[in-house]
Amino acid sequence: MSRPLADRRQRRRQKRAFLAAVAALVGYGLFVGDHRPHHLGLLYLEERRTEEQIAELRRDHADLTAQRDAFEDDLFTLEALARRKGMIRPGDVVYRIVPVPADVDSLAPPNPLRADSSAQQSRADH
Repeated sequence: MSRPLADRRQRRRQKRAFLAAVAALVGYGLFVGDHRPHHLGLLYLEERRTEEQIAELRRDHADLTAQRDAFEDDLFTLEALARRKGMIRPGDVVYRIVPVPADVDSLAPPNPLRADSSAQQSRADH
C-alpha cells in the first residue's frame, strides 16, 4: 500500500515541476525575452506607420504616373513646365538679371541730383 502513495506523491512532484517550468518559460517570455507585450506593441505601431507610408507612396506614384501620361499628350504643358524648371530651347537667348549688392553704391558714379541737393543745403546753411 505504501507503493501507490509514493507513486502519487512522485506524480504530484513531477506535475508541480512541469507547471513551474511552464510558468518560468511564460514569465521569461513576458518579462525578459523579445516577445514582451511592450515590444510587440511597438512592432505593431511601426508596422502600421510603415503601411500608411506605403499607401501614401502608392497614391503619390499614381498621381505622378497620371501627370506623366498627361505630359506625353500635351506638349505645350510639358514645355511650360520645363521652362519653369529653368530649361531652354537650343538657340534661345537667355538674359540673366543679377541683383546689385548694397556695398556697390560706393563704386557707382555720383548721383548728380544728390550732389545738387547737398550743395543747396550747404548754401542754405550759410
